[in-house]
Amino acid sequence: MQTVAVLATLLAAATASPLVARDSCNVTPAGSNASVKPLSAPSVSTADLCRQQCAANPSCKAFVFGLPPNAQSPTCQLYAVPAAQIPSAGTNLNAFDIGCSNVPNVAPTADHPQGQRQNKRANQCGVAPSGPAGTESPLRTTTTPGSLDACLALCRQTAGCESVEYGSPSAGAPAQCILFKVPVASLPPPASGASIVASDLGC
Repeated sequence: MQTVAVLATLLAAATASPLVARDSCNVTPAGSNASVKPLSAPSVSTADLCRQQCAANPSCKAFVFGLPPNAQSPTCQLYAVPAAQIPSAGTNLNAFDIGCSNVPNVAPTADHPQGQRQNKRANQCGVAPSGPAGTESPLRTTTTPGSLDACLALCRQTAGCESVEYGSPSAGAPAQCILFKVPVASLPPPASGASIVASDLGC
């Protein structure tokens, strides 16, 4: 009888346990606590880059992203609470939990304020890096390849290489070939005085 009673108790506890909440993805914020404020507001160009900024912050549980009316650039805000607890952030600004997948990775427009999802990433070739501010550790840095094409050839021979930067890191400095394990979209802008272009592996 004691065993039956224990089993009954465990069954009742399991039945009473709340279901795991699903992630809130691309929803209008409707939290009731207006005192909830963002941790930070990184300058990024897509919702997916905003998600990456959130993922890099141990305190971040959700983020808000969108292109406000008449704005020239989108808004990205990181929060320490789930998306369901974020209060209204403004017109065209939607909330995403950090666990959301298929987050838009194309820059937003007036017709698509959160952007759209492009499953096949378009290569960026010979462009100035313009990803989120910060640093990205290179896989390898060398001055041997004498051109962007040669630098890309080295990338194709290097396991894990996704993109390259080629050029002078500062005024008067010799050109460098730098290999990275992330796409060009994730590379931060170059330092002042640098003359650098970047290309994805598929270029």
